[in-house]
Amino acid sequence: MCLKPEGPAILFHNLNRAHHNAITAFMAARQLQDVGQPMILMLLESCENGEIAAQRELADKLHVSPATIATSLKSLEQMGYVKKLADDSDGRRKRVLITEKGRDAVVRCHQVFEDVDRQLYDGFSQEELETIQSLHRRMLANLRSLSGDSPERSKHP
Repeated sequence: MCLKPEGPAILFHNLNRAHHNAITAFMAARQLQDVGQPMILMLLESCENGEIAAQRELADKLHVSPATIATSLKSLEQMGYVKKLADDSDGRRKRVLITEKGRDAVVRCHQVFEDVDRQLYDGFSQEELETIQSLHRRMLANLRSLSGDSPERSKHP
């Protein structure tokens, strides 16, 4: 059985790839290609004091594996965007803290996402944008329920 070119599987794949490619190109144009995982930095920056208690918390909020977070954090730490500190209450845990370089990158990453979103939604009315976003949230909830994601985890991007 072949996938229909106009079907959701191909459409979502193509949309995801085009969005990813646009983000990658805009990130490179702003000398941010070494950030790798901008969502990690954006999430850290939004946390109180730019700090999160554990890598596992980042993995849960971003719906990725702890191994993926560990690899990304290692790279972000090497580039000076984050630093890891020992947890005073549990020596096995590492707190993750965004650095000033990381905060600067977040500002520029937000601009990248805004620029790409502006192009993505070019020509759509405000009502259409609200409808699209509502439908996307419903689709996301439907798909997350298939994988057993809890409602708490589904609140995060």
